[in-house]
Amino acid sequence: MEESYPFHVVSVLRSSDPERTQSLRRTFARIVDPHEDAEYVRQWTSAIHHQISADVGNSLEGDPNSTSFNAFARSALNAGLVPTMMKIARQEWRGRNVPRARHISQYRALQGLCILMRVGNETERRDMLDDMLKEDVLSVCIQFMKHHLCVMRQLAVNALHSLCQVSLGKKVSSSTAAAIIESACLYVLQGPDHVVDQLLSPFTAWQGIMFSETEQRLIDVRVTRQTAPRYYAVVQDAAVQVVHSLLFTSPPRSSEFCYDIMKQRPQILDLLLDCAISDRPTCFPESGVTSVACESLTLLFRWPSHTVPGVASPIDKAFKTRDWKAMSQAMSVLTSRPNWAESLIEVWMRLEEEDVSAIKRKFSRQNEMDWDRVEGTEKQAYGKLIKNRGICRVSVLRLIATLTHAAASCGITNAQIESFLHVAYLGCQKGGKYLEDCKTEEEFINSCDYEQDVFRSSVAEYAGPDLPTEPIKSPVVIASQRVLGPTTLVRLLTVLAQRNAIDLIQTFRKPPTGLSSSTSLERIQQITHPVVIRRIIRLSHVRMAERMDRGRIRARDRSVPDETSFACAIFMSVAELAAALVALDEHTYGVYSAEVRGARKQLVIALGNASQMAYNIGHYKRALHFASDAVAAAENIPAEEGLDPNVGVKNKGRIAQANAALQRHRQL
Repeated sequence: MEESYPFHVVSVLRSSDPERTQSLRRTFARIVDPHEDAEYVRQWTSAIHHQISADVGNSLEGDPNSTSFNAFARSALNAGLVPTMMKIARQEWRGRNVPRARHISQYRALQGLCILMRVGNETERRDMLDDMLKEDVLSVCIQFMKHHLCVMRQLAVNALHSLCQVSLGKKVSSSTAAAIIESACLYVLQGPDHVVDQLLSPFTAWQGIMFSETEQRLIDVRVTRQTAPRYYAVVQDAAVQVVHSLLFTSPPRSSEFCYDIMKQRPQILDLLLDCAISDRPTCFPESGVTSVACESLTLLFRWPSHTVPGVASPIDKAFKTRDWKAMSQAMSVLTSRPNWAESLIEVWMRLEEEDVSAIKRKFSRQNEMDWDRVEGTEKQAYGKLIKNRGICRVSVLRLIATLTHAAASCGITNAQIESFLHVAYLGCQKGGKYLEDCKTEEEFINSCDYEQDVFRSSVAEYAGPDLPTEPIKSPVVIASQRVLGPTTLVRLLTVLAQRNAIDLIQTFRKPPTGLSSSTSLERIQQITHPVVIRRIIRLSHVRMAERMDRGRIRARDRSVPDETSFACAIFMSVAELAAALVALDEHTYGVYSAEVRGARKQLVIALGNASQMAYNIGHYKRALHFASDAVAAAENIPAEEGLDPNVGVKNKGRIAQANAALQRHRQL
């Protein structure tokens, strides 16, 4: 450190308290002055940044579970580190003759604060977040997203990503969240040209040192053209993770909050769909941009954790009067966007058309260059890619299935419903084994594309390994294609049946106006043919039975809370499919009653099991809702369903035990 910085800087940083705090206060008062010598400010911000980086690195290397700021960090914070660095970051420098030292100082100031937030206990890090919010850090980040220097845009993304790991999502208003989401999506869609151009320009190539520690490699034109897009792609990932983190909070944001985001900036939906269909970066094929964008879209239309789509709850008046109104209004915003349906279909069709084997070959070519090595093994990176594809698939199915519940109020046309049939039909495929049955990496990769589900039980899952995760009571869950595919297809058929349109399709002589080019008249006539519908219903019964067995296996392992929570999610997914079959039966006036028989029984049992799982993990409100729904579903159930009367007794007992538990907690 002595070789890089003047002696007086090093001596202050390495002194002890109270002298160090006093010296830092004097220094901070000087370097916030915009008239101060630019090089002097750069030396101090860079030295402090270096000290923080070294301390954090040593702390994490020596004790990854370090729970407090070290002595230097406490001295700097007591001396006013946060307001000082934020004042430097906020300074506006315009014109082409601004010394680069000014921008480097801003970069080091904000980045140093974000690095420091990687350590410290929960209280320290959240206090620091509050201090940075008071200093208007979010406005600074949004402003930097539009900066003419690519390194400042990168800084803004990485700073927001760091702040999100300290529960930023719970602290921002819907308007601020909307502004950040829009800025992050625009960054993702910019493309790497601005990075390449600036790193090649003799006037701005100095930014390279802040993109990578390997400075010498960046000054070579050939290498820069190859590496710069990858640096950009990695930051792209961070940008879309910011969007996800703002929407994935504990407790979950309300439906009204999500609706407010879309109402204020409806173009966010277009941008997220554009991200979801963006090209896979050749230099970074395992990029998660498309999958995280897809999952983020589902978070905007997230069902309450105590609600099974399609199941009418006798006790959930709040959902009917508040949450559902906001959800349907939010869906109306989506369906009012131009080309929304075609974009959603395109996400799926790009996956169908993608040459996965060609992508796999890219990993081998990457690993030939040590500077561009894929993190982890080639198989691990390829597995991540396949997993991301699976997340895209189930996210599209989840969105379509959700939209069917508001098809009338949102003005979704018959042609749009018919266009989705092909996607949902393809979604009924299953590939390989259940993921938990895979014994080898190869088996896992082969199955992941079709068997991947989403189960996020802690926030900060996109954080680095040095940051703690926060368990939550409302996991983000999207069922696998194995069950969600049939659910989505049955729901689409139900909407057509509600509109008395399902039989008319067989009489069409030409494609209906507005039908997607991704499908055809022959295709939709095939899918809606009674023979195929009966086959789909039979397949649904098979998938429900398989899924119930999987849920019971998970339920037996009570040693891990996530296993019980996952079992609850599995039973909920069965209940959703069963409810879809019941609705189809009702709206087709008994045409398929023989094939549907057994779905009502399965609905009651699945809801009861979900209630028990929720109770076992202390989610008593959810347990009460599921048990009440099960009892309601069993009322007037036909005798031919063969429902054991003891099931009803059990479910009424579950209502009693959930009410008793809720009463105990109210008294605490």
